[in-house]
Amino acid sequence: MRGDSCRRLAARYGLSYTAVHRHAKAHLPPALVELTRERAGAGVASAQAQLAALVLRVEALLAGAERDGSKTQAIAAASELRRCFELQAKITGELDERNVQAVNVLVAPEWLLIRAAITEALLPYPEARLAVSGRLRALESAQS
Repeated sequence: MRGDSCRRLAARYGLSYTAVHRHAKAHLPPALVELTRERAGAGVASAQAQLAALVLRVEALLAGAERDGSKTQAIAAASELRRCFELQAKITGELDERNVQAVNVLVAPEWLLIRAAITEALLPYPEARLAVSGRLRALESAQS
């Protein structure tokens, strides 16, 4: 929400006005909505617009440094440009740096209980117990 009206956003993305309005009311913190309105009213550019302007300036610096043969300045400008692109990717959601933790469910206490319960329930049915146990072992070995 860059200060665009719900009607304009609805038209741009092919949505209904009520859907956009409901989304804004339900998912945007009131403080963010107010800040966006204040910034739009004051003519303050969004972070993305400011970043785009910065990228243009840094690209011009990089081009000048390359033209002048200044390797040190070119490297510094390229480094800053990389940081700009990284920030842009974070803002747009292309770069997700959330810590993702893998969980091995094969050693989880809950799975071990379920596995024991299945094996126990199949005790009266030796063929079925062997078939299920063999299939579970095959799945578990494929995962590790």
